[in-house]
Amino acid sequence: MGRQYQVIAKHSEGATLEPMGTRSQIADDLGTMNIHPQTPEGTVLYGPGVTIEPMEMDGEVQQMMLTHVESEIAWFVTERILRTFPWKLRDLEDGREIALMPD
Repeated sequence: MGRQYQVIAKHSEGATLEPMGTRSQIADDLGTMNIHPQTPEGTVLYGPGVTIEPMEMDGEVQQMMLTHVESEIAWFVTERILRTFPWKLRDLEDGREIALMPD
């Protein structure tokens, strides 16, 4: 398995995770970047070099697990996600947070 990151809302602080949207909204938004579930009912989203697992609580996604499965292209996709959405990454190995400014 590749390197894993927690995806959270940019304004989340510490242990307080702000809602990112519904699973359906996130799937639709990421669909514009060629990131989709394998089936309409699928819970894991697959894209170029990455997989994303939204984690839902009370109908809202609080966080997602992003895994780099093809390191050669995964950072290009990850950077585009971070420049497009108000999200940031938390590296699960060292706890470092990564946030990018929109283009």
